[in-house]
Amino acid sequence: MPVQRRRIGWTPDARARASGAVERALAELDELLADGRRFLVGARFSAADLALASLLAPMVAAPEYGAWLPALADLEPGMRADVERLRATRAGAFALRMYREHRGAALAAAGA
Repeated sequence: MPVQRRRIGWTPDARARASGAVERALAELDELLADGRRFLVGARFSAADLALASLLAPMVAAPEYGAWLPALADLEPGMRADVERLRATRAGAFALRMYREHRGAALAAAGA
């Protein structure tokens, strides 16, 4: 999938450089979400939830993202394993849930 790698800039070097920073950020988010909160701040969906979900959507291949992302089944095995691992984190599951539960409502509110 060379075109796929070029399109998103995913090279072995880029992956190695980004991996540590991503892992640390996800660990912090997982710790924050460990208390079972439904939203990052307060009792309802907010810009904080939208921002986190938007940032993580490409990494977890959120089906409801709305822009082109490869289907999970179309990813090469190494990338698919990374996406599945990130989806299994609390932060990844949170991002997927935000898209699943709030994307339609956000579009409707924006008049899209």
